[in-house]
Amino acid sequence: MNMQRRVHDTEPFTIHSRVQHQGMRVHRHIASFRKMGPVFEKSIEDHHLAVLDAKEVTQQLSGIGVIVKELTKYHDTGLLNGRKDFECRKPRI
Repeated sequence: MNMQRRVHDTEPFTIHSRVQHQGMRVHRHIASFRKMGPVFEKSIEDHHLAVLDAKEVTQQLSGIGVIVKELTKYHDTGLLNGRKDFECRKPRI
């Protein structure tokens, strides 16, 4: 298991993040603290992600009737190397 920790400290936010990679799964834990006068407001987020094969996702969605288009950019912004975005539409009946 590979783990990375980061801290971003700016006014008025402090953000602590921990990312764990285990095979094709990723777990991100994010704790943010926002200064509100003399106190801090705390927020916690947990993201559980799975890395999937783009062709397999396209086949599975197409198999249940979804129209799928694989994209290499999101609007005008290119994605990181090896990543894909999907535009999925349900056919009109």
